[in-house]
Amino acid sequence: MYGIDIICLQETWLPQAEYFYEGGYKFILSGSNDTQRSWTGVGFVVAPWCIHKIYGFLQFSDRIASLKIKVVGGKVGIISGYAPHNLKDFGERQEFYINLGKLLDKTSVKGQKYILATSMLESDFRSQARKTCLDLSVLDVRRSTQ
Repeated sequence: MYGIDIICLQETWLPQAEYFYEGGYKFILSGSNDTQRSWTGVGFVVAPWCIHKIYGFLQFSDRIASLKIKVVGGKVGIISGYAPHNLKDFGERQEFYINLGKLLDKTSVKGQKYILATSMLESDFRSQARKTCLDLSVLDVRRSTQ
């Protein structure tokens, strides 16, 4: 219908992680460990044809999660992130980027790694983030799997 294979979501606002199917698409959502409503949360929507290619999902935090997809010759890693905005405490913002780097290092794939995150980046991190982040939140996996 739209030609979208995987969509990364930010600000899911869920109190806990969950997954479900809607219209054949698989929704994989992270959440907070807190029982109260969270203003963060990230996740993925996976197209029906691609669901069987999911190798794994990891919720690193309520702001960062990864999805591994099987492709020809190995796997690709997709990281969805929701960066704290500029009004958040510097320590919280710095912790997000440290954790993003940890997950990037921890994600073991024989293929590419993609970071798809919101672009509310502190100016100190902009140059580094531009080197590793894509401004897109949609990835066409078909090109990688053919």
